[in-house]
Amino acid sequence: MSIMYGRCHCSMHLLRRERATVRVKGALALSVEVKHIALVRRYIEGLWSGERIENPHEWFTDDFVAHEATGTHVIHGYEQFIALGEQFMEAFPAIEVKMRHIVASGENVVVHWTHRGKPRIALPGLPSTESEALLEGMALFRIAQGKMAEVWEVVQVRCLAS
Repeated sequence: MSIMYGRCHCSMHLLRRERATVRVKGALALSVEVKHIALVRRYIEGLWSGERIENPHEWFTDDFVAHEATGTHVIHGYEQFIALGEQFMEAFPAIEVKMRHIVASGENVVVHWTHRGKPRIALPGLPSTESEALLEGMALFRIAQGKMAEVWEVVQVRCLAS
């Protein structure tokens, strides 16, 4: 049986094969995006549960860069980025972390998150207080060769009444 497909006559067999190829390519792309989401999710969940990153070269590219929303603070190298995360964990020993949304497209993963807790020590832009703090933000991770290569982050901090 032949059908008209655009201006070309194609057999049903060829048309089915083309559709199958599109589905396979779509599944392949989805698979990569699912892997990217899993990488970012494991990193965030691990870091905020107090795990140390033992083999950072398995998580980050050698030329990893982190950008702050204002553009005034850029971190070159995963060592400083990990140290900043550990410093944050020291300030918030008991913190509630929620990933509200996590979406991937191609090499990018976007996470909308909230952190809630009482800061034990002061951090830049966040004084030590007995009041609970709510931090809400978004991070855009760029993944390259299965590792985190770059992140852009926007954070909003609010102190809540005790």
